[in-house]
Amino acid sequence: MGNLSAIRTTRDMVEHAGAGDEAAMMKYLGLWTAQAHSRPAQRRPFAADMASLAGSALADEQAWWTSELGRVLELIGVLEARKVQCELTLKRAKASARAAIRRTHQAAAQERAKEDGTPVKVAKLTVGELNDWADETQPVREAEESKAEVEAMLAMLAGVQRATEMYLSTLSREITRRGQELQLR
Repeated sequence: MGNLSAIRTTRDMVEHAGAGDEAAMMKYLGLWTAQAHSRPAQRRPFAADMASLAGSALADEQAWWTSELGRVLELIGVLEARKVQCELTLKRAKASARAAIRRTHQAAAQERAKEDGTPVKVAKLTVGELNDWADETQPVREAEESKAEVEAMLAMLAGVQRATEMYLSTLSREITRRGQELQLR
């Protein structure tokens, strides 16, 4: 897998994943919140003591984390689209490699027959052999690595998404609790 430690910004992530076209399409369609993706590399910490936040601070906290969740979901959408492209590239690379292996195998059999003066006999390759040899080719390895990098980024973002959703749920419960307290007064 490539060096993911060099990724410092959302733009770096999108470019490293090769998802520039997908992000550009999202921008063109008005579905990419550009300002949200130019934030600093550090996310702010979750408030440790929500009960001490004033009402407006609690609302601001919920708004900020809702926007953060939106940013994460936009990234996930772009990377999911890129993953589809990676899967197609991998499928094509494997098919191309298998076809090249078959041609090479056929040509070698024809060459042996020509040298020996015997009829051409091509030993049929098993599916496993064909796939194993195809997996060893450079284009297939590169396509697999690209897909793995995108999947790794998606896995990381899934954790961030889950943590953000849980925090938003906690904020919502605190808001509900305060509303219930006000009703009881």
